[in-house]
Amino acid sequence: MLFAETHGKLGRDGSNAHDRAEDLLTSTAFQLLRYLPLEAGLLAVLKRVRAVDKDGRVTTALPSWLKLEGVTDAKYDPWPYWGKHGTPDIVVELFAGPRSLGRLVIEVKLDAGKSGAADEDDEDEPDAEETEIEVADPDQLRKYWQGLRARGPALGVVYLTAHAVPPADELAASVAREPGDWLGWLSWRDVWAAVRTRDELPARDLTAILAAKGLKGFNGFHAEPITLPPSGRFWTPLPVRWFSRPSLLVPRVSKFWEDKS
Repeated sequence: MLFAETHGKLGRDGSNAHDRAEDLLTSTAFQLLRYLPLEAGLLAVLKRVRAVDKDGRVTTALPSWLKLEGVTDAKYDPWPYWGKHGTPDIVVELFAGPRSLGRLVIEVKLDAGKSGAADEDDEDEPDAEETEIEVADPDQLRKYWQGLRARGPALGVVYLTAHAVPPADELAASVAREPGDWLGWLSWRDVWAAVRTRDELPARDLTAILAAKGLKGFNGFHAEPITLPPSGRFWTPLPVRWFSRPSLLVPRVSKFWEDKS
């Protein structure tokens, strides 16, 4: 929650937390990933990002379309102010030693879809880092791609959602705005899968949080074993008793059957 608190995403007393589930999950998840070894945390997650092709289809093959070889460090920048290019959720800069490899945007969604209007972030003034005049795209993901490219080496935009399958319509609408290999998709279930086998406390906490929110993958059936009685008499059928009263005695004399009509 530290990212959300320090960036004003909560009310002063935390009373707006119920309206900020998306920001809280973003803050908590990436804070916990930051506490894990790079290879076991952030890189394990990014390796699961799938590329979005020019038709909006998501590739199923791993590894990720991101080139992560040689990455030794990462710097997180949550909710940076990008003027007309909005406020992306997380910007991650990757390093190989002291050398920056570039930055990528991770745009996080929980229940809502992407925004479609450039003015939804209530920001219309360019900041000092912008280096080119460009009209901000109304599509949220391409707008962030524009802002990322304007600020140095750009690696791509990752769309992180709660979907179990790719949100094809949203992805196709974004790549239709600009062709190229710039967009990737990631599910929260991928984040869960990337950390669930780790023993570190931050990994266990993140696994539990995502599972509690229903953002976990299928990991088999789990049921309590059935304990059978120790005696073999359990399988012996009970004797069948046809009558609970003594049998009716039929008279021996033949007159019993005579017609008296």
